[in-house]
Amino acid sequence: MEDRRTDTYLLIIALIAIGIFQCDYKFSDPPTDDLYYNSDVDDIPNNYQSPAKADSRACKILFLGNSLTYYNAQPNILEALAAHGNKWIFVDQYCPSGMQLDYHCHSLMSRQKISEQQWNFVILQEAIPEIVSPSLHAQVLPFVTALKEMILENNPTTKIFYFMCYGNRDGYDYMYIHESYTEHQHNIIEGTKQFVESAGIMTAPVGSAWAVVRNERPEIELYRDDGGHPSYEGSYLGASVYYAAIFQENIDTLNYPGRSDSMTTAYLRSVASEIVLKDLDIWRILPLSDEEHWELDQVLIPD
Repeated sequence: MEDRRTDTYLLIIALIAIGIFQCDYKFSDPPTDDLYYNSDVDDIPNNYQSPAKADSRACKILFLGNSLTYYNAQPNILEALAAHGNKWIFVDQYCPSGMQLDYHCHSLMSRQKISEQQWNFVILQEAIPEIVSPSLHAQVLPFVTALKEMILENNPTTKIFYFMCYGNRDGYDYMYIHESYTEHQHNIIEGTKQFVESAGIMTAPVGSAWAVVRNERPEIELYRDDGGHPSYEGSYLGASVYYAAIFQENIDTLNYPGRSDSMTTAYLRSVASEIVLKDLDIWRILPLSDEEHWELDQVLIPD
């Protein structure tokens, strides 16, 4: 009887230990092995040819990201907004599907793109769960730091923006814990602010503008059916944020609806302007110099 009771106690202790281990596993930080690219990736096509050098008087903008950038041709929306705003810009991008900035850090194609122009702005875009937790920033900061060094080695005056992501439409499940959209977006905003300060770069506050639209005008669908990628209106909102952040101008009056309706896009532009311009210091956005306005009627004057 005593042996049986001892066995029972041992079994209970073992079950408690297993439960503690499982709980610790569920709520501890995720493992970091094999999460990131850690060696060079030769992804330059054999037939690749670099584009011609952009005019030195144009504002040159490079996007390094993934599908959150290339959906709905967002860089082209920015080009169209710039044309309607009397700006002369040159835009290029390298945005392979699903890739994050650790990939771009090791991508030979990304390095090639960085070296091709004297960029005025580079926009780094990714969507990683680690950004919400300052304790995990050290896992991804080295990749952004390495990209920053490459960019500034190519052109020391380049200004670098980090894309503030938006939350998924229905919230996010992270390490067995569900966060609502509102909770997750708040954590993204606060985490991004801390991350860019550590990285010493600027913020393109797309996520903050996204939150305002979802709160004020929930009938505007910013997502595709998958609840994660942007609809055309979502991409338009992002492009408007980039325009306001780059040129530091109110864009309410730009008359370019693109593939949407004029009333919706006018509202999206007003939100982007308000979020970006009400306090540039919050987003670490450096002021433009007198030469950095790129109006067409000035840059097209012959040398």
